[in-house]
Amino acid sequence: MKAIALSLLGLSLLPGSCFGPDPNDPIQRASERLVARFDVPSCSNAKPLRGAGERLRDENGKAYGSGMTWSYVADDACLAALEAELGAFGFVEMDAETYFLEAGELWSDEVRFGRAANGRPGNLHWKYSTFR
Repeated sequence: MKAIALSLLGLSLLPGSCFGPDPNDPIQRASERLVARFDVPSCSNAKPLRGAGERLRDENGKAYGSGMTWSYVADDACLAALEAELGAFGFVEMDAETYFLEAGELWSDEVRFGRAANGRPGNLHWKYSTFR
């Protein structure tokens, strides 16, 4: 069921395929991408702040890929649900509130949380990178 829902939104679970959002799909909203990628309906109210692309370069300045980071403001319910779901996707906790998933030399996902005090909405940053 999850694979069908993801494929309808331009995503794929097939090994070796692009595991992130379809950058050519202009109708996908940022919150829809987040909900579809991580199967977290409680994040449907996450408010997108910005999306920014970048070229990834090695220490010699040679380009080896590209990345896209989406930033959101999300409530505690979204952050808790997303954090619980990351393990099911194979993410590994690298640092406090930073999770990482890599598919060899093809792509990687990084999710960082910035929880706020007193139950106020916190920040969520999701970076999807592809390598060539």
